[in-house]
Amino acid sequence: MSNTKKTKLHVEQFEPSAGDNFSYLVYDSSTSQGVIIDAPEGCGILLHRAKKLGVTVEMLLLTHTHFDHTKGIKELLVVYSDLSIAVYKNGAAKIKHQQNIVLLEDGDTIAVGKKHLRVLHTPGHIPDAVCFYDNDFIFSGDTVFISSHGRTDFEGGNSSELHASFEKLRKLPDHLVLYAGHSYNGLVSTLGAEKNNY
Repeated sequence: MSNTKKTKLHVEQFEPSAGDNFSYLVYDSSTSQGVIIDAPEGCGILLHRAKKLGVTVEMLLLTHTHFDHTKGIKELLVVYSDLSIAVYKNGAAKIKHQQNIVLLEDGDTIAVGKKHLRVLHTPGHIPDAVCFYDNDFIFSGDTVFISSHGRTDFEGGNSSELHASFEKLRKLPDHLVLYAGHSYNGLVSTLGAEKNNY
């Protein structure tokens, strides 16, 4: 019988600017390797936190390419000039910093230390929208908020595609802790609690 204790990824939530955007530091404490999810203005503070924890940030994961989620990329590149930027494949051309782009596809897995996040393509709010999830958490970007969901009146928005993305999300476990892209109605929820809201 193994005495190995199952460990979860650690998640720290930040609201780095005067706006309502969230950014996340996600890391494996057993390897001190981590990623940042989304890069709003002011997200450089996550690097200070990572340094304090002794965590090496290896990649930026984008839930989508709207400006309020990408404006802080330059701040991250000042410290990590070779930082990889992972974005869904049809959104890559929208990223100004093209030197280390990682093209994501639906179903991909991303290593975070010894753990992994999975990629779920969830278009509707914007064609390049994705969610990242594992067995404990889901980072929903602007696809699902607490008590609400993403708008479809921006360029590329499509309500039929958003509905199809909701159906994908309904197949995931209710217990997943949901971390959204904005703080419109709170800080954290569960996917199960939000399934009645989309």
